[in-house]
Amino acid sequence: LMGFLVATTCGLIGNYLILRRMALVGDAISHSVLPGLAIAYILGNIAGAGADASGLESHGSKNAFAMFAGALVAAMVTTIMIELIHKKTRVKQDAAIGITFSSLFALGVVIISLFAGKAHIDTDCVLHGELTFVPIDVFVSIGGRELAPMPVVRMAIVAGLTLLLIILFYKELLVSSFDSGLAAS
Repeated sequence: LMGFLVATTCGLIGNYLILRRMALVGDAISHSVLPGLAIAYILGNIAGAGADASGLESHGSKNAFAMFAGALVAAMVTTIMIELIHKKTRVKQDAAIGITFSSLFALGVVIISLFAGKAHIDTDCVLHGELTFVPIDVFVSIGGRELAPMPVVRMAIVAGLTLLLIILFYKELLVSSFDSGLAAS
């Protein structure tokens, strides 16, 4: 179910990226959220350890909401940087995407190695996810009956919101994907 929800959500968004010839943006955003994840992890540990910033433990705070917020902020910074580089310079959009995502990914690696070196952050799990860990998480129960693991519920909410936004903004997405001049006017 988790794989289905992720694939469906990515497919819904991916169609519009392909139509706009921006297929690399998905890869750029997925790699450039690493600094946001690292900063959220570090801030979660600082908050958990009080004022002592050196209190990073090997099994620190991995609050899903904080990690999501950090990734979301990093994704927004990525898209803003891509647009600024593309609009303010003569750099083409695909080059701006490459510059942004490699720079932010490198920044994330540096942040992790400098400030969270002792932290147990599984890079495969952070970068690619791990479906085998989904059933281990806490299950959401309704009426005393276990419904699904919490990550599946979160992903179902994201998939639902994505579908809802695509339905609500279908005309705008359609016209901006096929005729950017008409959409701008």
